[in-house]
Amino acid sequence: MIFLFIGLFSLLSFLDPMKNYDAGEFVYPEKIGLQLLVGEEQGAIFPFIRLSVVAGGGCDEVEGLMAWKGNYNGNEMQIGITGYRIKKSQTNDDCIAMIQESKKDFKIDLDWLKKNKEIKLIFKRDRGEIKPDILDEYRLYYNEELKTVTLKPITAKKIISYQLGANIGSSAEKLSVVLDERKIYPIKFPAESRVEVIEALKFIEKANVLGAEHQTWELSEDIVELQEPKSFSAGEYKVVFQKDDQKLGLIFQTEEKVGHMQEVVPGKTDVGGFIFLLRDLASEENEGIKLNEVEMEQLLETIYFKFKNNDMISEETEMLNSIKDYVLAIRFSGQGKDKVKDFDRQMRWALAK
Repeated sequence: MIFLFIGLFSLLSFLDPMKNYDAGEFVYPEKIGLQLLVGEEQGAIFPFIRLSVVAGGGCDEVEGLMAWKGNYNGNEMQIGITGYRIKKSQTNDDCIAMIQESKKDFKIDLDWLKKNKEIKLIFKRDRGEIKPDILDEYRLYYNEELKTVTLKPITAKKIISYQLGANIGSSAEKLSVVLDERKIYPIKFPAESRVEVIEALKFIEKANVLGAEHQTWELSEDIVELQEPKSFSAGEYKVVFQKDDQKLGLIFQTEEKVGHMQEVVPGKTDVGGFIFLLRDLASEENEGIKLNEVEMEQLLETIYFKFKNNDMISEETEMLNSIKDYVLAIRFSGQGKDKVKDFDRQMRWALAK
């Protein structure tokens, strides 16, 4: 049976487990990364978790992570982690400088999760003992209204959950994914996401860009595809999305630190700035919800995936490219162009799936 797993590829920075083995030995990692992802099987969307470790590089031969999933027991599921094998290369030939990942995926039975609403995930270190040591414990929650699955650490010292596209940190994070039959890609809605923002992003997903105020659009001919991030003139832009007779507005403030009409290079320029989801389009006060960093990334994902819509006209596509650049500039303000390039690369990889 073939599973199509949809997720962004992450390059991890773990504690170096390479010091623990000689050539050909079995390795038990010091720290194990945990991701919550979304997959598709025969048109059905389901959640799954991925365990992974950085296990070698270059010409080393690395096997998959050995782990097992116990039978469902009420609202509890146990996962045992045995480790992995690695064969150190004895060749002196030049090898590609790349990190090899040892990983294991476990599908979560969605019907079981829906029935229980909350389940325990108990991770154990299995070295052949009759009673393997318990490492860490997580909880999985299902929200019927929002169609979200949330992963929450209870104790997490060895099994460290982290966001896609990020390096593993020193402490675990609460993660969530949305399960939506209309998508075959994951849009993350972590705990920091508010219901109003989630609803707005789902609206934007199906809406058209009606227009933007305070900007001169210098339209190129036949721009119908996603463009590389590029510089733009600082300003405060109001963008309106429309679906049928409903409208939704966003304010992008990109001149807080640089001044009006100054050049902004996404990532390089420290614009400060913010994004407002407007509560009332007719109001002149521009009052609304200020998006946090997680919500900004969700907005970026929504915008990127709108480029899968081949029915967009050239003008709308170019406006989306500009909106994407505004959000990149605010989200990664002053963090460096590499941050923007990495995010853009990950999204293009996801779009190609």
